[in-house]
Amino acid sequence: MKSDELLQSALQLHRAGKTAQAEAICRDILKFHPDTIHALHLLGVLRYQARDYASAAAFLEKALRLAPASAIILNNLGNVYLESGRADDAIACYRKALRLDPGHAEAHNNLGSALEESGHVEEALACYREALRLNPALAEAHNNLGNALKESGHVEEALACYREARRLNPALAEAPYNTANILLDRGQTREAIDLYRAALGLDPSYVDALTNLGAALKSAGEIEEAIACYRKALGLQPGLADAHWNLAAALLLRGDFINGWKEYEWRWETKDFHRRHFPQPLWDGHNCEGETILLYAEQGFGDTIQFIRYVPLLARRGVRVLVECPGELKTFVECVEGVHRVITPGDPLPDFTAHCPLLSLPLVLGTTLETVPAEIPYCSAPRSSVERWSTKLGQRADNNIRVGLAWAGKPSHKKDKYRSLSLETLRPLWEIAGITFFSLQKGESALKAGGHPDGMELADYTDELKDFADTAALLENLDLVISVDTAVAHAAGALGRDVWTLVPCDADWRWILERTDSPWYPSMRLFRQDAPDGWDTVVSRIAEALADFVLRKRDKA
Repeated sequence: MKSDELLQSALQLHRAGKTAQAEAICRDILKFHPDTIHALHLLGVLRYQARDYASAAAFLEKALRLAPASAIILNNLGNVYLESGRADDAIACYRKALRLDPGHAEAHNNLGSALEESGHVEEALACYREALRLNPALAEAHNNLGNALKESGHVEEALACYREARRLNPALAEAPYNTANILLDRGQTREAIDLYRAALGLDPSYVDALTNLGAALKSAGEIEEAIACYRKALGLQPGLADAHWNLAAALLLRGDFINGWKEYEWRWETKDFHRRHFPQPLWDGHNCEGETILLYAEQGFGDTIQFIRYVPLLARRGVRVLVECPGELKTFVECVEGVHRVITPGDPLPDFTAHCPLLSLPLVLGTTLETVPAEIPYCSAPRSSVERWSTKLGQRADNNIRVGLAWAGKPSHKKDKYRSLSLETLRPLWEIAGITFFSLQKGESALKAGGHPDGMELADYTDELKDFADTAALLENLDLVISVDTAVAHAAGALGRDVWTLVPCDADWRWILERTDSPWYPSMRLFRQDAPDGWDTVVSRIAEALADFVLRKRDKA
């Protein structure tokens, strides 16, 4: 059979989905005719579809050297570069293809994808629209236009684009997948699950859909099913960092610390975390008596407070411990037993022999659910500050108990809408006599409260809380703290104060499934949301418990 006939046979096999046979024919052709452009091109496409991007690039680059004016080869080489993380090279390929063939709708669409990947969303929008002007039936361009519109905040228009993409090409798995992402963000978890499964029905190897299906199932409380999704995704793509990261959260949530901490180290491979690099080695748990170890905050205030508990353990091993943390935590952290010195970001670092990010300590030290270091309190407020706040608050009005409230976290947190609530939602607590409420809420959420809703008296000294040491001193003068899942709850728990934490249905891993207590904070009580449909039921339970708390406090008085 002649080379042309063999090539036609390979193309037919490729269209029929028989990629292995098509590839074998192309390789046979190239054994005898190594410069056959169409065989090189098809083999490059086949290797691209197999996610072997290095081989795909090699075949397509050789084909392009032989046919430098081929817009089709340039477009496909751009696709390989884009999937390989070489967005700038991909953009150059697409632009050259379009200079050769300005009417190439697919190249306009692909250029849009590369520009969007590089953060040029407005330029990407123009490319997608030009692709659709040239070919209104190009489903992939509708889908990509939807992605760019979503990125620009035009969510309803994005959904319309995904619907049109599905109408034009019901086999396009990306369209239901992208729709599901929006629904999951909106809290429409069940609908999102159905659409992720629809995407996987079209493409069972769609690892992003498997990973996000896992996230949706976790959100719905189906932890074992979520873990199965993550493991299936990793079976297809073992280095998929997001799947490892999500698996870590699910394993820790169910209390599997041994495996969970190992998976948690994959956070450094995701886009949300940035590993620090030092000439000194990462501490691996070896005997470090007499050494100086730098521990550094890597996540939020609450995470830092939770994991600073490990400092006393290191100090008792004869380690000199340096801690780098945000300035708002500096004075608070300085009160932790064993802290030699606290540095804030940007300050010159003193000499040290090894380093460790705070949330890697549980892995290094082999923490299990049974061995969580929970010697409470492990933080304290400066005694002078506690006394100053005692004087400021003065005598208790009518011998009332003092309850601090924090009802919202940072709005920038990815899941803030699930954990935060309005002050008005807590109104049933004001029906209980014998309580003076204190605001512990700072920032935008405090301003949104607008002073206080009618009839809700709330003592507010938050303007005087300059850092967490001030907050801690105020907490030491309260009888109880009621807080959503935010740093205030961690601070109260680290101080050993009575603290009640409102936990959303899609709980963070640290609160572990179904528990009403916390192994991290013995003085904490968890009030869990039964379903993601509001907080009224939880607040009713808290009100009942609070009335009992007041009676018990008064009986002891």
